[in-house]
Amino acid sequence: MPRVSQDQLDARRREILAGARACFARYGYEAATVRRLEEQTGLSRGAIFHHFRDKDSLFLAVAEDDAAAMVATVSQHGLVQVMRDLLDAPESKWSAERARVETEGWGTRLLSCQDEDGQWAGGAFVPRDFDPREWREVGQPWTATTFSLSQLREFGLDPSSDRAKRTVELIGANSRWDEGGQPYWEGEVEECINGRTVADGAYFGVDVSSIVDRLVGERQGDGGWNCERINGSVRSSFASTINVLEGLLEYERATGGTPESQEARKSGEEYLLERNLFRRRSTGEPADERFLKFLHPNRWRYDVLRALDYFRSAAILTGAAADPRLCEAIDHVRSRRLADGAWPLDWSATGRVWFEVDDIESAVSRIRDLGGEAGEVAEIESGYMAECRDDQGTPFNVWASRG
Repeated sequence: MPRVSQDQLDARRREILAGARACFARYGYEAATVRRLEEQTGLSRGAIFHHFRDKDSLFLAVAEDDAAAMVATVSQHGLVQVMRDLLDAPESKWSAERARVETEGWGTRLLSCQDEDGQWAGGAFVPRDFDPREWREVGQPWTATTFSLSQLREFGLDPSSDRAKRTVELIGANSRWDEGGQPYWEGEVEECINGRTVADGAYFGVDVSSIVDRLVGERQGDGGWNCERINGSVRSSFASTINVLEGLLEYERATGGTPESQEARKSGEEYLLERNLFRRRSTGEPADERFLKFLHPNRWRYDVLRALDYFRSAAILTGAAADPRLCEAIDHVRSRRLADGAWPLDWSATGRVWFEVDDIESAVSRIRDLGGEAGEVAEIESGYMAECRDDQGTPFNVWASRG
């Protein structure tokens, strides 16, 4: 019998992965039956599972292969090339999809609420007509400029569009922070707010380096951040830290960052990792039970899914290996998956909004489409691998994805 060469085996493995990738993408994991895998690959189940132990192993191999290719492609060629190579989508489709944010759906609805001076609701952090009683009795309002601009970033508004450029210009000229009257793009005193301002500014092409330098110097001794530092706090908080980390990552994506900002980002990551993303370091107990419940939109609040999303994005940008300390949070997210493949929306923050983007009563969130109308753009950053161990210490790989 002729001996099969390693090159032939590798080619067959790639053929199986390509067919399986298409099958999982079309039907989802549960509905991608062995029969459908056979049809998609053109091979028998014996040929398929000669190379992979079972369907789980095949799915994880597809995920790992895509993650490695995505990291390499983003690093070398940028995000548009990822769509060409991994989604087989031409740049014209990617650009057209993102352009729809300005003219359709949630994006155009939010833009229609914008004031003539570029702000939303007449204020930077709170609406012009804000009364403190509203916060106590109804909840924090989410209609002012900072939260509206962040939401447009999350929807995927094209930062190179005339509307986006005009918006950030007007905000810079007209918006002042409620706390101290500082110009918007100079930031204010709270780390949470400044982290989000860095993320928005970096995404929309604003020079926010002065805020970044301040954040680097405002780290707590444990490596993270706390917006209560100005009131005497000497310990970091999960929420402040994730807001700053997201800002520093967006800044690094836009500019490459500085050695100081990169080091600060790593120390903030270590703060979360030392606590398995949700535990107190002192007792090992959950720091807040709400960290294990899923929230959307997050605004400034923290949950483990948001943290995992951050680490996924960071790994794609930098090529960093996934840390085993992510495994407990990943396992929790996997355990919450519903039979239809979606995840539950556990709660939504109360308070004034321009419009609802989730229906809490449906009990199923849009976690798989957090990009809003630009879901195809936002969710191409699809996951990463982490090695975990079971109760007997046996290693296994898990796939963390928000999509």
